[in-house]
Amino acid sequence: MNKREIGNKGEAMAASFLENKGIIILERNYQKRFGEIDIIGKEGNILLFIEVKYRKNESFGYPLESIGYFKRERIKKL
Repeated sequence: MNKREIGNKGEAMAASFLENKGIIILERNYQKRFGEIDIIGKEGNILLFIEVKYRKNESFGYPLESIGYFKRERIKKL
């Protein structure tokens, strides 16, 4: 599988996991000029912006470590 296929598989797994937790998926791969949000969901009255990071194992670092200041700022602009 190439990187895009792996990413799509990871996003599908994440969406399924979230739906099983009762989260309503509103949008996947939401794109605008500033970038993309992988999943937009809703839990009750809370809107969720979800960044999906696939890691084969923890030797590549924890997913949260890959969401730095600039990525958070880009998500805010979206």
